[in-house]
Amino acid sequence: MSALLESIAEAVPHPENLLLAICYLLGLVFVLKSIVRAARRSELGIQSGSWASPIAGLIVGAAFLAFPTAVTVGLETLFGSGTVSDPSAIFAYSDIISGQSYEPNFGSAVESFALIARLLGYIAFARGLYLLNAATVDGSAAAFGPGATFVVAGIAAVNFPELFRLISNLISG
Repeated sequence: MSALLESIAEAVPHPENLLLAICYLLGLVFVLKSIVRAARRSELGIQSGSWASPIAGLIVGAAFLAFPTAVTVGLETLFGSGTVSDPSAIFAYSDIISGQSYEPNFGSAVESFALIARLLGYIAFARGLYLLNAATVDGSAAAFGPGATFVVAGIAAVNFPELFRLISNLISG
């Protein structure tokens, strides 16, 4: 099992770079579509709807264009630090993990899991931004709650060692 986690973790930087490229392209699309929506709204007047969709599209598009900065802002908001912790930092936070050190390859499996969690966090953050944008398009406000949840959960997963520290401090008292 640890060999599988390690091989997946070795490939994590490649999907992260692909995700950044996809987010950049999504940002361009969202910004251009929101400019077109704003122009249409301006031409048709009050009868054509609210400004919520073009404004949200611009904000979400800017977040996609500056995806690493948006993640840093989320990390700063949630954890008080804009840096992503090293996966090996998870060992300093709890006796639970340190007590398992006698297992062979346990440390590398935990570090690999933290790297995979970071990739899934980036994906969840991007999905949350997409859902937040969808909440203003075509009046589907039901997507706001899941979008906000994905954004917060994605940021928490990006910095999984810090999240683990918070949870272990909560449990240990």
